[in-house]
Amino acid sequence: MPFHVLMGLFIPVKTDYLAYRGLSQLYNAIDEIRELINPKLEVLGIVATMYETRVNDDTAILEQLQKKYNVIGVVKKQAATKKGLLEGLSVVAQSPSSEVVEEYISISDMIISNRYTREVK
Repeated sequence: MPFHVLMGLFIPVKTDYLAYRGLSQLYNAIDEIRELINPKLEVLGIVATMYETRVNDDTAILEQLQKKYNVIGVVKKQAATKKGLLEGLSVVAQSPSSEVVEEYISISDMIISNRYTREVK
């Protein structure tokens, strides 16, 4: 398998208003990097994180993210994500069959296969 240099970014974004607003500032910084250092740099996808399905604001922000950006995954906020932190365990090691892990595996599979689009559910 030939060596592949990825000239792109995947950005995790919490589904809240401040994180959403900060994303435009991050894009400005990325534009500067393109101009000064790496013109081939691109944002390949956004991963919406800490999504709470029962919170209307989170749902509204997720909808805005999906309209404006290439959202390749939505990671819900669940207890499983914090469960093993004190023991230094990742969510994959602590709760391998959780919905959060399934989503991270799906995102990883997309990245490995160089497929950066996903159907909106």
